[in-house]
Amino acid sequence: MKGNENSHLWQDRQVETLGSVCSKPQYGWTTSAAESGEIKLLRTTDITSGQIDWDSVPYCRDAPPDPEKYLLEDGDIVISRAGSVGMSHRVVAPERVVFASYLIRFRPKPCVDGKYLAYYLQSPAYWSLVRGSTAGIAVPNVNASKLAAFRIPLVPLPEQRRIVAEIEKQFTRLEAGVAALKRVQANLKRYRAAVLKAACEGRLVPIEANLARQEGRAYETGEQLLIRILTERRRKGQGRGKYKEPTAPDTTDLPPIPEGWIWATIVQLAAIEPNAITDGPFGSNLKTEHYTNYGPRVIRLQNIGEGYFTDEKAHISDAHFARLQKHRVFGNDLVIAGLGEKPPRACLIPPSLGPAIVKADCIRFKPHEDIVPKYMNVSLILTPFGSG
Repeated sequence: MKGNENSHLWQDRQVETLGSVCSKPQYGWTTSAAESGEIKLLRTTDITSGQIDWDSVPYCRDAPPDPEKYLLEDGDIVISRAGSVGMSHRVVAPERVVFASYLIRFRPKPCVDGKYLAYYLQSPAYWSLVRGSTAGIAVPNVNASKLAAFRIPLVPLPEQRRIVAEIEKQFTRLEAGVAALKRVQANLKRYRAAVLKAACEGRLVPIEANLARQEGRAYETGEQLLIRILTERRRKGQGRGKYKEPTAPDTTDLPPIPEGWIWATIVQLAAIEPNAITDGPFGSNLKTEHYTNYGPRVIRLQNIGEGYFTDEKAHISDAHFARLQKHRVFGNDLVIAGLGEKPPRACLIPPSLGPAIVKADCIRFKPHEDIVPKYMNVSLILTPFGSG
């Protein structure tokens, strides 16, 4: 029913071809670029951003003997026939410039508004035609004949101009929305930093020391918790005959912390088990040929955001995974960017990830069972590398 209600909107439309609403398409001038000269040379690379920076457009090494044939005029539309196939641009107030051989010029006839045509050449309908018309193996391309045969919906000129005006109105609103969103994102980033700073300074929630006093009870301080972890590690490590005391943090330049808190190093807070902290400088130093289309996951730097996991997929075979068990990661393990970034990037491995290993440029950290993994993740963002 809705389609029938709107059917009258199409009654004045007719389908034409690009060639029928433009003068005969023309290929550009064949020459190479030069740093200086008399006439500039517009290339495909100069139009791909959507705007032409005339200062960066080079000159013709060899000017055409009949430059008037190739000089661009205000309102001309050029379309790339190779490389960025189908990329188009409507030229506005050009300098003295000719167009290169990989561009084809279309000059709109009076029956069509140039802006209307230029917007159509950015539409999904147009790009669908481009994808269906490319040819060639190494460098897909289209020619003038194919482009001229592209069908376009043509409406009366007044309607074309109303459509253009509405498009530009909506685009202006979109640009304003994007600018507002960027401002909001900047504010959110500052707010996030303020929340994390308050957490680090003990101002986000009541500290345990104050709650314990109010409730008349004892509590385990951070120092007592650390002593308990280190005592357990020392006992188990000495029992195996191999034990190295974890390095304590240098607190000389660290800020004061609330009552009941203590500075500790990452190594001190690791789980008491083999390979609780592991990176892959040897066994998991994977090469291109080791990757597959499916199988166990490989955790790389691309997966590590600033406190969050990014689901960029990379896989290895089951056989290769079996040889790299030392570098395996599990749900709620932390993975830290291991290239000396300060502050370090770190994230938690999602429990649903499945079998995975860390690559050579990542460090896997399994926290002690009495350390909340999410708290550890936040601590790595808040504090200097090596303390938390």
